[in-house]
Amino acid sequence: MAGGLGTSEHFTSLEPKVFVEEILGFERNDYKLRNVCRIVQVPNLQATVRLATRGSVDEKVKELEEPNLKRADYSTVSFSLWKNVGEVAFSDEARKRVAEDLMRLEIEDTARDLARAENSQIASALEAGGTTSAGHDWGGSNNPAEDILPKIADMYNLDLGYDPQDILMHPLVYADLITNDDVMKEVTHTQVMQTGRITSVYGLNVVIDINLTNTLAIILDRNAPACLLGLGGTSAARWRNEPAGYDAYIIRQWLQPLVPRANAVQILTGVHA
Repeated sequence: MAGGLGTSEHFTSLEPKVFVEEILGFERNDYKLRNVCRIVQVPNLQATVRLATRGSVDEKVKELEEPNLKRADYSTVSFSLWKNVGEVAFSDEARKRVAEDLMRLEIEDTARDLARAENSQIASALEAGGTTSAGHDWGGSNNPAEDILPKIADMYNLDLGYDPQDILMHPLVYADLITNDDVMKEVTHTQVMQTGRITSVYGLNVVIDINLTNTLAIILDRNAPACLLGLGGTSAARWRNEPAGYDAYIIRQWLQPLVPRANAVQILTGVHA
């Protein structure tokens, strides 16, 4: 495998920039919860962001009338990013003993673990920052629509007029949803058998992630925004430990998820027993 990832020649010559690109390329497929966040670039790792809390638009202004002068109200959120760190290391012996593409395997595993760390941190922020109300066990005879549809209506009726797009859940909650008799009346068995998925329910995109608590479901408006994800960039470094006989890379990602509007994140508890 001369010249391939995992060979001694390639490992010691792989530039950190290329290493970062490899990691980010594999990571992209594992981001589950980033898509429900609004991304905020925070290159200096600390920042304060303003969010409008009241509109400044006059409606149906008549001809030759001057609109009222309004000022938008703002709330602020402050970022202080932390870093997640992954490492990839190969001993001289490991590179000589095996012919597999070890470098690529290590890159894939590191990308997966960094993405999982981000997913876990977003899940924790959403669960800690949202508004909680009691639901019912979807694994029993309860109809999930009786929990979900009133909550959607409540979000529409709030002052800011939230428009929820997503429902997030743990795989165990999803298993209850997909086998619920009332839900199955609304979808075709063929769709479930062929794809193994219900991609939407009651107009909401279904997002499944193992890092969410397995007894709740989260309905949110990503445009509110429900969650801000501050990103401070990704960097990597390469080094050789000659006495110990190994080559290594370290990759660092700076980030922080914040929930600025609790009402835009509605949490239904008790939906899985």
